[in-house]
Amino acid sequence: MSKAFDRIRWDFLEHVLLLYGFPSHWVHLIMQCVTTVSYSVLVNGSYTSFFHPSQGLRQGDPLSPYLFVLCVDILSSMISSAKAQGLIEGIKASRLGPSITHLLFADDSFLFLKVTDSGISTIHSILNSYCQLSGQLVNLQKSSIFISPNSPPSLYSSISSSIHIPFSPSFGKYLGVNLDLTSKRKEIFQEIINKIDDKCQGWVSLLLNKAGRLSLLKYILTSMLVFHMSNLKFPVYVTKKISSILSNFLWSGAANKKSYHWKKWDSLCLSNSDGGLGVKDLQLFNQALLAKQSWRILDQPTCLFSSFFLSKYCNSTPFLESKAPSSCSWSWKSILYGKDALIKGIRWQVGNGVKISIWNDFWLPSPIPFALKECLSDNAPLSSFLSLRNATVDKLLLPEKKEWNGQLVSSLFPSDIASLILSIPLSQFGFEDRFIWGFTKNGDFSVSSAYSLLLAIKSHHNHSTSPNLVHSFWPNLTWNFIWSLPIPHKIQFFLWQLSHECLPVGDLLVRRGWQGTSVCTLCKHHSESLVHLFLLCDFVRPIWFGSDLGILIPSTPNHSISFWLGWLHNMGHIMSLHSRSFFSKISCTLWCIWLARNKAVFESIFPSPSQVLTHANHLTQSINQAFTSLKPSRNHSTTSVPFFGKLSPGTSNPSHPEMHTFHVTPCLCNCDDPVLDIFCAHAFNMQRNKCGVGITFRVQSRTVGSIFRSSSSPKDCASILPLIEAVSWALHRNMLHIHIYTNDSSLFYQLRSIKEIPAIAAPLFFDFCFLVQSVHFCSLSLCDLSRLHQAYFLAKFAASSRIHSEVDTSYPFDTG
Repeated sequence: MSKAFDRIRWDFLEHVLLLYGFPSHWVHLIMQCVTTVSYSVLVNGSYTSFFHPSQGLRQGDPLSPYLFVLCVDILSSMISSAKAQGLIEGIKASRLGPSITHLLFADDSFLFLKVTDSGISTIHSILNSYCQLSGQLVNLQKSSIFISPNSPPSLYSSISSSIHIPFSPSFGKYLGVNLDLTSKRKEIFQEIINKIDDKCQGWVSLLLNKAGRLSLLKYILTSMLVFHMSNLKFPVYVTKKISSILSNFLWSGAANKKSYHWKKWDSLCLSNSDGGLGVKDLQLFNQALLAKQSWRILDQPTCLFSSFFLSKYCNSTPFLESKAPSSCSWSWKSILYGKDALIKGIRWQVGNGVKISIWNDFWLPSPIPFALKECLSDNAPLSSFLSLRNATVDKLLLPEKKEWNGQLVSSLFPSDIASLILSIPLSQFGFEDRFIWGFTKNGDFSVSSAYSLLLAIKSHHNHSTSPNLVHSFWPNLTWNFIWSLPIPHKIQFFLWQLSHECLPVGDLLVRRGWQGTSVCTLCKHHSESLVHLFLLCDFVRPIWFGSDLGILIPSTPNHSISFWLGWLHNMGHIMSLHSRSFFSKISCTLWCIWLARNKAVFESIFPSPSQVLTHANHLTQSINQAFTSLKPSRNHSTTSVPFFGKLSPGTSNPSHPEMHTFHVTPCLCNCDDPVLDIFCAHAFNMQRNKCGVGITFRVQSRTVGSIFRSSSSPKDCASILPLIEAVSWALHRNMLHIHIYTNDSSLFYQLRSIKEIPAIAAPLFFDFCFLVQSVHFCSLSLCDLSRLHQAYFLAKFAASSRIHSEVDTSYPFDTG
């Protein structure tokens, strides 16, 4: 569409909003936001007088994209209606697959149809009608038609005469990605390589240091590949070529300039906490991005994207067991490449257990997924095992109670595995088995966790895992400590090089074949090694001793620079100094020594030790001032609880101003319904690995009941357990107007967004939502713990004992 936002007619927009059922007063407010805009044009540096437009949506207005999507949906409905009436016929990728007639993204439209004279005239009529209604206009210059090669030539002339849109020999590009992957695949990837190479060449003139180039490499150059890698599997030679370009750019400042590469690329791809630089391993990153597409098919099998591929390639086999036929598309091969990564991290979550094999599937909530086929207890009854050899998990449940059969589970499996199984919470109201991603808390797939998993597997296979500690001699100094120091990034990168002993000093350069001398430029006597340059040189020792640190370096140490960095770090702990501040001074001193050495080597300028010491002190002071100014002031920090749901009048209580409330259900109750106040608390006993639930019930400030009981459910389930017990208790007594009080703010986040719910607790949240559908009104309020002292007492008691109790009483409950 040409100038899509600017051409939307306001009367059309208003009719669309009313058509979708929005209230008239709300539509009036939206139209006031749209129609009251005014513009002024800047001409030769001067503003003209303001004028008011008569149509269009404002560019940059956060409301405009949503309004535009509603308008474009009318076009989608018109095309779908024509398809339903048989006026046009879409395109199928397979006989059983969905028929696709159009795909819409923002102001771009893809139309797919079987070419017939009637179909062409119908789609042309639909576009003209939509443009007349909405004010839109088809951009003929940017539009094109692609016809399959086996179409008769007569179609070209008939289509061209009726639509006046030029033909295209291929699909071309969309959002930078070439849509035609049937041929010239090498040219497509070579274009991507050239784009990365050009970007590296363009930044040479900026004369960035290595730390700056590292930032550009991690956050700019790698990001350029994300969209392509999310859709296509890159051949190995392409990822190696791009990695070579990036490596050259990091170490030499140019993609084609030769330079010493002081560390292997695989070492740089390790995370910062493992001694690397956090640079992406492109092959693994590509697979992790494609695994997200595979997860989409697994998690949403009925969406258009999933049904398109599943109907074509997975008619007779499940998606997780499918393989790539020789004739399949590059897109499907890419998805299956991502599936290989997905299989390494998914597991089943138990709902009703009917889909999960006891022995062959991964379904235990363990940090690393594993199957139970080799975990049978030595004392397990043979008859029980044989009867369950091909059974599903539902056979481990009690038939009628929807609870684990503790006796059967304990007899089949070792005690640790049996305890793990019995701790899995079960739904009482039909939560179904589902796949979850085992490396995120909420069970949703994430590219970052998948990449970390693949990187860990690769490191394990290559036996090249880097320990968290830089060297065994200095266990207190981790890699994370270096990257968290309050110093500039360039000094952090310098420390990383020094820790890895990969700075270009004379001794290391000669080992790599450099033809120059390795004699120290500062003292002219000894070979320039890292230990000599930073610790033993006659030029350097006075700097350490004369500094505020007052460090006297022994003249004949026999340890590496890594040992001495650890020794200096430990000295801060021994002298009871602030560790980060102390080591920041050491870092600045090391950096100034390095700068002085470089001046002597490259500029023949030889500063005195006192000048270096003055520079180090000034640099430390400047850095401390800069980082202190960046810290937020405590006087301006606030703590707030997010509001969601509908806030009701009377929510704020003068006697409890800290309370926040939201409505779980709309108010459907009568004024005469009794109001039940429920006070919920939970506690977790780490020694017994049990959570306790405590609940008190009040009507008109009079306690009418209480519950306390323990559960073996995981800690992440503790917050929702009292709510389920409370609503069940109220429903059993036909109390349908309830107010729930809790001090757990995490419940507000979790009930607001499904993304916040821990995967292990999802069946219990499902049960709670099922139960509250039966009440007339339910609200949840966040209050202070002092209002929950009775319920909290019960919860702590339940967590430390094995007693369960449920009490109905007309008298106030007294805890003591």
